[in-house]
Amino acid sequence: MPADPGPARRTERLAALAVLLCAGCGPGASVEDRDPSGVARDEPKGRSARAPDPLTELAALGYSGWDEGRAAPPPVTAAEEASPWPRAFADDRNGVTVISVEGEVLRVHRVPGRSKVEFARFLPGGRIACVSVDEGLTLLAPDGEVLWAVDLPCHHEVALVPEGRDEGSRRLAVAVHHEASHRGRRVRFDEVMFLEESSGAPAVDLGTWSTWEQMGPLKERAAAAHPLDTSAKNPGADPTVYDYFHLNSIAFSGPRSMLVCLRNVDLVVEVDLPSGALGRSFGPGTLDWPHAPTPVNGGERWLIFDNGKHRGWSRVIEVDPEQGEIAWSYPPDGARTLFSEVRGFAQRLPGGTTLITESERGHVLEVNRAGDLLWEYWNPEVRRTGDGREARRRIYRMTAVPPSDVGP
Repeated sequence: MPADPGPARRTERLAALAVLLCAGCGPGASVEDRDPSGVARDEPKGRSARAPDPLTELAALGYSGWDEGRAAPPPVTAAEEASPWPRAFADDRNGVTVISVEGEVLRVHRVPGRSKVEFARFLPGGRIACVSVDEGLTLLAPDGEVLWAVDLPCHHEVALVPEGRDEGSRRLAVAVHHEASHRGRRVRFDEVMFLEESSGAPAVDLGTWSTWEQMGPLKERAAAAHPLDTSAKNPGADPTVYDYFHLNSIAFSGPRSMLVCLRNVDLVVEVDLPSGALGRSFGPGTLDWPHAPTPVNGGERWLIFDNGKHRGWSRVIEVDPEQGEIAWSYPPDGARTLFSEVRGFAQRLPGGTTLITESERGHVLEVNRAGDLLWEYWNPEVRRTGDGREARRRIYRMTAVPPSDVGP
């Protein structure tokens, strides 16, 4: 394992909530998908389409905010069986939009001082934790008032630690990153940092969980050589910032059972807190740049958005990590009608339906267990591209929110 860049220095930076100088959050090239009428796109590319230099796709580049494809059809199609819960999503600028199941805009919350709000987590009681990439975390009251804002090198995810605490005394887990010198390159590693809901200050009793510190055990679970472990030909000469694991989501099945997704090594792994020990894991050989695993069935199974970056088509799967088996998947029957090369989300709703965000298309759908389409939404925000086509703004995650948590 490479030498640690300095535990004291890293802890000081995290405790001070300092913004680190890193690039964006992963490559975001668009790939043509089916058009809004449902016509399937061309036969997906195979694994041979992987970049000749595997380091190329590990560069920590910014995502594009637009799908360079066709314009959206009418925004919402709904069936009576769809969940009645409102749905919320961030706009990658400074807004969080809440819509009804009919597509009506119920409210838009603005996040002052932020320009890259990627995700908003609605907490029980109505508070909203807003992640702004490489800018920080902001906690809003149900009416949109700013309760606090901290500057952090955060990205992708904020989650509530399910400890049964009352509002105001709860803790939040947020994904942050730092840069280190690894094999003569600038490489980014991830931490899960825990913050007090009352102030945004670090929760000192929980510390941090670091992919840098867990590098050895994580590489054993990934069971594959990593391109960034080869030494650079000209150490220090390459200005590119690379992403080693790319932690893109955090979920909990209990106060001390954390589930994280490490996209660049196709690994979903359970973490015991505060020890940091690794538990069950799933992915290598099956997943292809996954996103957003969440525990379902009481934590016995995990719901995962499997992007399929290299195979050219996406799926949502429910897996049994103990048996290493896929118990359910969408689209059904192996259809290849879903694709988001990067980003994506799946949420199991109380009625058993699944809300799926096909992020790069700006497309969200709700399906039942049989795979029937119950609800569909296309981001209505479009622009004209340089070649005369219309592009649709992507949606990183849309989440269904209990009506009691939407606020006044």
